[in-house]
Amino acid sequence: MSTAPVGISAWGVAVPRRRLDNGVLARAWGRPPSPGVRAVPGPDEDSLTLGVEAALGALDRWEAASGTASSGRAAVGAVLLATTTPSLAEGSLAGLLAEVCRLPETVRTVDLGHSGRGGLTALALAADLAPSVGPVLVVAADTRRAAPGSDLEPLVGAGAAACVVESGDGVGWALVRRAGRASPLAPSWRLAGEKHAQWADLRFGRTVLYGEAVDAVLGVLLEGVDGERLAGIALQAPDPGSGVRALARAGLDPRRHYRDHVSPKTGDTGCAHPLLMAAAAAERLETGALLAVLAAADGVEAVLLECRRPTPAGAARALARSLPLESVVRALDLAGEVAGRPADPLGFRSEVLDWRERGPTWRLVGTRCAACDATFALAPRACQRCGGATDDRPLARAGTVFSWTREHYVPTPEPPGGMVVVDLDGGGRLTVPLADPEGEPEVGDRVELVLRRLHEIAGRPGYAWKARPASAGGEGGSADAR
Repeated sequence: MSTAPVGISAWGVAVPRRRLDNGVLARAWGRPPSPGVRAVPGPDEDSLTLGVEAALGALDRWEAASGTASSGRAAVGAVLLATTTPSLAEGSLAGLLAEVCRLPETVRTVDLGHSGRGGLTALALAADLAPSVGPVLVVAADTRRAAPGSDLEPLVGAGAAACVVESGDGVGWALVRRAGRASPLAPSWRLAGEKHAQWADLRFGRTVLYGEAVDAVLGVLLEGVDGERLAGIALQAPDPGSGVRALARAGLDPRRHYRDHVSPKTGDTGCAHPLLMAAAAAERLETGALLAVLAAADGVEAVLLECRRPTPAGAARALARSLPLESVVRALDLAGEVAGRPADPLGFRSEVLDWRERGPTWRLVGTRCAACDATFALAPRACQRCGGATDDRPLARAGTVFSWTREHYVPTPEPPGGMVVVDLDGGGRLTVPLADPEGEPEVGDRVELVLRRLHEIAGRPGYAWKARPASAGGEGGSADAR
């Protein structure tokens, strides 16, 4: 058995840009104000699209750090995707994510669900798998929703986190200890077929179902740990006060150790939340630091990580990007809570069509001419310039706007829809819908491609790439973001 350290080599995060201030919620429902904002997914965002964005970020950073360009992902041995809000109740989202990320067909895929501890459970399983199967991609994503006007509504949000777990001396964060505790009861749950999470009695949930379990696991996880090296604790909590009290009961200084740079900007993102908190904390800590990460749901899952090499995650940038929502009605409409959304006009799709189009539709693969090196976003059998033979070529996920227009013909949840012609970095021109509009784009603007939900036909979601304004500093904005 390998004695090399096992841990995290790269992180990736994704958070919806739309945010609703809890003060707006309080005024709408006549409730006492609470601090913070919630991340609100758009009608074309779900757990898969957020998970893909986080996964691609982690893979890009991993390949850049290892110097393997886009060939490193061929070594990925397994994908573990955790979510409690899947777009499919039956069918592997991990398999679809692996396809979009251009991972090898031999990769093992595992879907984890039902538990808010799923993200950290996936991390622990990946640490067991990595020495034997090679690098493992761990992804956790959730789009949590609560009933409008409920006490839980200001507390939940949406987001995703991903990490590459492998064995070797080059890991950025070594996993040095684990602890856990199972429970048949949970402070929150959601019935099958329902879209809104529910909470148990708040006092009982916070003090017994949450507090006692966290106290027990935290004691085991930190037993014998040098307090000077413990730089932070990323502790998922039903509210900030519960997390502060848990650390105080453990004899820790919450002002020094409590690392939550996420909750006030997103709300609780379910099984993604502990990994999101860890990613945000990790990019602020230095070599030698210890970081404890705890997920609390139906029991507690916990890991202790040691920083071997500072590892940027892009969390601060992702959390800073924001499109404030000024209306609760608008937020409810984006969540599909308001009647009157137009029916999907695209009435046909099939598994045969999905299979045939999976190159440009999912994997974002075009063609390159072997003779003149021209690159095409679609897949002509012969070069459109010189007539030479073509072969497959991965396309960049970033480019510049060549042209754009407003689409008034096809109904959309956010009319009118926008269509953008993008000149991709490295070659190829692609026409795609516009996502996350921040006003009208201009010719020459930088955009990045993100996978989004396109339609739902016969009870099955369909996905496609869309273009959104590029981030400042450009995650996904460089020519090597393939």
